[in-house]
Amino acid sequence: MEKHSNIWRALHRVRHTARAAKMLDDEEVEEVVAACHSFGALFSYSFPERDITPKLWALFHEVPRFVREHRCIGQIAEDPVESIHAYLVRTSRVYSGMRDAVTSERFMLRRLAVLQ
Repeated sequence: MEKHSNIWRALHRVRHTARAAKMLDDEEVEEVVAACHSFGALFSYSFPERDITPKLWALFHEVPRFVREHRCIGQIAEDPVESIHAYLVRTSRVYSGMRDAVTSERFMLRRLAVLQ
């Protein structure tokens, strides 16, 4: 049971360090990298028989590489992108009744520009 609580704590640390929607300083970059590596090591140790899924591989290896190179991760993570997608879908529904698709898109883009 303790090994599972260690994994949850490690995953919480990854979420806490990687969720900031901002540019990261050197210390924060290394904290994200360490959290991802720690979670990867704990997961592999606790579940040696489990396959590593593409998402886990990305978390263990690609997120640290990306964070070191681009100094951000939270701004482009799945949650913010899904939030933006949901907003775009809601906004497009406002103009979905227009017959001309080009005009509908123009109005939608104007609305988005005004909201920015």
